[in-house]
Amino acid sequence: MLYLRKRRFAACHQACDALLKQSPRDQATIYLKSRTFIEEAGHDDAELDESSAGEQLLDETALASLPRPGTSISRPMTSQSGSAAPNSVASARRMTTGFVRPGSSSSHAHSTSGRSSSARVATSLGREVRLATASLALSSGEAAFIDTQRLNIDRLVRRRALAMSVAQYLLYHESNVRLALDIGAKATASEHFQDWWWKAFVGRCYSKLGLFREAERQLKSSLRGQDMILTRLELSNVYLRLDMPARALDSLEEARSLHTNQTALLLASARVCDALMKFDVSVDLYRQALRIDASSIEAMASLASRFFYSDQPELSLRFYRRLLQMGVHGVEVWNNLGLACFYSSQLDLSLNCFLSALSLAHDDDAADVWYNIGHVAIGCGDAALALQSWKIAVALDPKHAEAQCNIGVLESRRQNLESATSHLAASCAVSEPWLFEPFFNHALLHYKMGNFQQANEDVHRSLDALPGHSESKELKDALDAVLRVL
Repeated sequence: MLYLRKRRFAACHQACDALLKQSPRDQATIYLKSRTFIEEAGHDDAELDESSAGEQLLDETALASLPRPGTSISRPMTSQSGSAAPNSVASARRMTTGFVRPGSSSSHAHSTSGRSSSARVATSLGREVRLATASLALSSGEAAFIDTQRLNIDRLVRRRALAMSVAQYLLYHESNVRLALDIGAKATASEHFQDWWWKAFVGRCYSKLGLFREAERQLKSSLRGQDMILTRLELSNVYLRLDMPARALDSLEEARSLHTNQTALLLASARVCDALMKFDVSVDLYRQALRIDASSIEAMASLASRFFYSDQPELSLRFYRRLLQMGVHGVEVWNNLGLACFYSSQLDLSLNCFLSALSLAHDDDAADVWYNIGHVAIGCGDAALALQSWKIAVALDPKHAEAQCNIGVLESRRQNLESATSHLAASCAVSEPWLFEPFFNHALLHYKMGNFQQANEDVHRSLDALPGHSESKELKDALDAVLRVL
């Protein structure tokens, strides 16, 4: 128990194994060992799970083909033209929330990204990767901890505390959702359908299985017995998986009226507003969360990102410095701090921040850091350093389309048209759906070289990526006039 309280999981496992060798049916030891596995898994039910590729392919939830604006996460900025903002959740995998959360890239699990080392999509049950078989062997290999084939559920549910621990172990560690659901259903029946905890657990299992309507009924029934914040958050996640963000916001607002000064509810509401592109509302919610909990990392990171993209880098710089003071050290924080310093005209601090980011970065992260260093060099007027930085970024990540595009632009300014054409063509080949710059620059270069047919193809692809780009429209009109004459 002391090892578990100190979160020394390896020592707790060894102590429990020694006790189970002496008495394999010691209920207290089984309870402690299962609690150790649950704590070791570290799963948070309040967060939205990642959607696997199988769940998205086999999703039978009926969605409106033309939802009303602000009522769908899949089309957060739906308008009469049907276009979305270039950096919206529906059109990009690079999020602008400033805080990486589970579920933030779930809507694009089918697309491949040049930032990852593998292009395979997730096929597991959300984030819960199965770490072992159904019969978990002890470290000595002499016996099994829980043999699911011989588990007597009827006798187990009569011991409430042990049944709760074993059910959570099967759900979070073993990912055996069906057996956990069987235990939860029989335990609920044994309690005469009056136990709120078991109802919430059954709803959680239904949610893992993709049965969201059944999960909604169980969670609502649990709330009628006992109103809990965690259950409210799980219910809002069910609505989000059903693509009903308005219902999720209503549920969270009702919860905030009952449970005041709860940062978890404020942050959950702010995430939904971010997904719906209601940034003014989300900023207000993040500020309320910071007034209650001044050490909320998610609120600070999200506000820092929002102020940065709102052309207020000085305010963004304050939040990033506060994150460093709180001990949040990582390549992302140092990189964002360097960008905020650069746009705040503090070039000396900016370069030092990027050096700290490079000291912590791996190859994939280092490519983005070198890309940003190139922009700092351009701001200082050092084109040679910028070109070298972007070449290093491409060497670290050959699929870095933005760096390839910028190298092509610099080469075209140096009148190295052949090199510029090759780099821009490589950028177009690995470009993400929301990038229009490689196609526009490639079209403009071919237009100046007299290759009007290729320029016409590229400018159409640029307009497909960003329909409202005025310079692409001007180039298209010029190409149409030339092609009519030809």
